[in-house]
Formats: sequence, structure tokens, C-alpha cells
Amino acid sequence: MNDTTPEVREKMVQIVAVLSPQQRLEKSGGLFASGRQLAEIAVRRRAPHLEGLDLKLAVFRLMYRSVLSGEFLDDIEQHARAEALSGMQVGVKREL
Repeated sequence: MNDTTPEVREKMVQIVAVLSPQQRLEKSGGLFASGRQLAEIAVRRRAPHLEGLDLKLAVFRLMYRSVLSGEFLDDIEQHARAEALSGMQVGVKREL
């Protein structure tokens, strides 16, 4: 979705053009962090019971659903859950 007018977009380009590469990186990192926080707020409002990996995966899915296919997102989720499960099993073995 892009609801930015061409005039506003041009002004944004002009503002960013005068920043140093480090400043651009800092700004983009801050914007990404803000977007992630907003996504987490949206997920928590819809599903307040989610915690841990379930919350992280729901936030990830919300953030990337417009650019990644549902099938790819499902694959990522399966892999993340498998990794978490294998990490838990390693932890159990260490405790024994």
C-alpha cells in the first residue's frame, strides 16, 4: 500500500538525500523498530493470549504478509517451530 502523494514523496527524498549514510541507517533502523512495535501492538490487540514464539511469528507474519507468499510464511513458521523444539530438547539433555 502506498498512500503517499508524489509531492510528499519528493520532499521525503530531498530530506533523506542530505543525510550521511550513517544517519540514513539510523533513521531506517528507527523506523523499522517503530513499525515492529506497531505490528506487535496490533497482534496483541487481536490475540492477547499470544506469548513467546507464537507472538513473534504472528508479528513476523503481519509485517511480511504483503511481500511474502502464505506458503513461504508457513515454511518459515514450521522451521522456526522445529528450531525452537530442537533447542528445547538440547536443553533437556543438558539438564539430565
